[in-house]
Amino acid sequence: MTNTVLRTHLVKPLWCLYFFYNLVNFCVTKYTGEAIYPFMDWKTIQTPLILLGMMLAFTIIYITMCKIDEIFKKKLVKQIK
Repeated sequence: MTNTVLRTHLVKPLWCLYFFYNLVNFCVTKYTGEAIYPFMDWKTIQTPLILLGMMLAFTIIYITMCKIDEIFKKKLVKQIK
């Protein structure tokens, strides 16, 4: 068992971090005129859609990890008792 705490209620702060990072990425890309990542050039609607897809995918992965962690920790606690 680890001391790592994965909680699903941290999804909202994670989305705030996603949006902040994407805002910084947008500002830097527009200021310098060069995309930080080739697929995030901010010239079409494709970039925000890609980012939304990535944010949803990472959120699903995080929630899945939280559920897996919860299941394993419950099993370990039962074994210890």
